[in-house]
Amino acid sequence: MHLNILLPQRLESLTPRVIHPTSQFVHAWGDPAVVLTCGVPVPSTFSAKSSATTAVNGVQWFEETGSDVVTWTAISRHPLAKGQSVNVRVQIPTSYDGQGAFLVDLAPALRTTLS
Repeated sequence: MHLNILLPQRLESLTPRVIHPTSQFVHAWGDPAVVLTCGVPVPSTFSAKSSATTAVNGVQWFEETGSDVVTWTAISRHPLAKGQSVNVRVQIPTSYDGQGAFLVDLAPALRTTLS
């Protein structure tokens, strides 16, 4: 099943927004935008044992904190082929508090597509 049909209409109180260029692999909500991108590689610094790795409602996330954006990558448990996987990146501006709520909202769709 395609992730884009399973994504929530809202992330907390944030509504979807149009992105350019349009892509079936990118979805955004709110202003400033929370941006979800499908088909990203595993981050080079990822380790399942890292303190930056956590599970939220059955989805394994890896957190990378920047000055303006926190990048959360949902790690697929089933690689497609050697060196390939379908991971999902969510970039959340640091201006949003309680970022875990966004991950909870996304969990049902990601559990279905990444498992």
